Amino acid sequence: MQLQMTTDYALRILVELAEQQRVVSSTELSQRLDMPAKYVLQVGRKLKDYQFAHTVSGSKGGYILARAPEDITVYDVMEAFEGTTKINRCLEHSEYCGRSATTSCAVHSLFCEVQHSLEIKLKSETLATLLARNKRRTG
Repeated sequence: MQLQMTTDYALRILVELAEQQRVVSSTELSQRLDMPAKYVLQVGRKLKDYQFAHTVSGSKGGYILARAPEDITVYDVMEAFEGTTKINRCLEHSEYCGRSATTSCAVHSLFCEVQHSLEIKLKSETLATLLARNKRRTG
């Protein structure tokens, strides 16, 4: 499973907004995060659409978190941007199993366990915990 670049950028932008705790322009985000300005604008629109960020218009405009950092999980962001966090399509709906064997398939059983562990981890990580990780690393 590999995340789309948009999801990666969304998480990085949100962590930066959590750290700054103020309105941050797309230009500043682009510079701070070394992302193309055009991409910051595209991701920013989606962050607004998915209600992770608010936009502020005007010369001092930009983006600000829509919720507290501890209220936005990595899982929430991944679900919004990826459409699914499932590691295999057989976990989406039972009709996706070509063998119709979701109850007897050892591979399906393994994927269910991995999926469960992944979801627990992603739901436990918030922007606040990611911000704390950044601070521990930079020191």
